[in-house]
Amino acid sequence: MAYIYRCPQCKVSSPRGSWGDAKEQRRRHRAVVHQGLLPDSDRIDEEPGFVRQLLRLIGELLRWLVDGAEWLIRRAARSDAWQSFRASRYWAPTVRALGGVFVLACAVYACTHSTLG
Repeated sequence: MAYIYRCPQCKVSSPRGSWGDAKEQRRRHRAVVHQGLLPDSDRIDEEPGFVRQLLRLIGELLRWLVDGAEWLIRRAARSDAWQSFRASRYWAPTVRALGGVFVLACAVYACTHSTLG
C-alpha cells in the first residue's frame, strides 16, 4: 500500500511511499517549512490500490448501464410495445437480470466506498 503526506496549508504532497516514508516527509516538512509547528489538517493519506481503482471503474460503468436501462424503460413505457412486452414470456427474465445488475452495482459501490480500509 502506498501513502502520501499532504499539507493543505502549503498545498504540497510528498511522493508515494511507505508509511514510514510519509511520516519522515511529514517530520521534515514540519521542521523546515513550519519551523516545527503543526499545520492545520496535515495528514497522511492512503493511496488507493489497483483493485480499488478497478472496482470504482466497474461501478461507474454499471451506473452508466443502469442509467441507460432506466432511460430505455421510461421511453418504452410510453409506447404500446411496452404493454405487449410485459405480457410476453421475456418480462420475468429481464426483471431478474436487471435485479442482478442492481445487486452487483450495490456490491461494487459498497466495496469502493468502504471506510473499513
